Amino acid sequence: RTLAPGMFVSLYGATLGADSAAAISLPLPTTLGGTQILAGANPIGLQFAGPTQVNAILPEDAAGLLTLTVKGPGGASKINVLIEPAVPAIFTQTGTGSGLASAVQAISGVVITAESKVRPGDAISLYLTGLGATETRDGLQWAKLPPKLFIGNREAQILYAGRAPGYAGLDQINFIVPANTPSGDATPLRVESNGRVSNAVTLPTL
Repeated sequence: RTLAPGMFVSLYGATLGADSAAAISLPLPTTLGGTQILAGANPIGLQFAGPTQVNAILPEDAAGLLTLTVKGPGGASKINVLIEPAVPAIFTQTGTGSGLASAVQAISGVVITAESKVRPGDAISLYLTGLGATETRDGLQWAKLPPKLFIGNREAQILYAGRAPGYAGLDQINFIVPANTPSGDATPLRVESNGRVSNAVTLPTL
């Protein structure tokens, strides 16, 4: 229950929404399928709402102990969460938070798989959430707290870290695969920020 400002979060339960509904454009609506989430007293943007799951984006200015209230057809329920400056969490291709990272070749957009491994010197885009509050520079929303990224325990050069352009709650790190990165089908990769270490994921490397 430790989250970060601007983070993409999912809440699970029962009778959270009457029907399944997804947002189709930005800005995100604050009501979907008859469901709302309040951060304190303020409704926040929803990406998806269904009977058992609601996806939302935390406010950029969230801080400290925060009460989230879900209001739906089944009534209302509250949960307390602690907001820290950054809590990195990497998305994976399995959707489970483990295994192959959600990453693409930054230039070509080719998805990284066992059949399209990365090489030292490649520019890679990694997708995650929880990098925290941002500041606008050169038309991009850069993370105020610069993260570190390690692949095979070698620190990578980061070219960009912040919100993925055109998306809400989705963060992106562009990095260069370090020289002498060990090869393998499941080379470990992690992100660190604010003293927090992300979930451990993998990236196939040559």
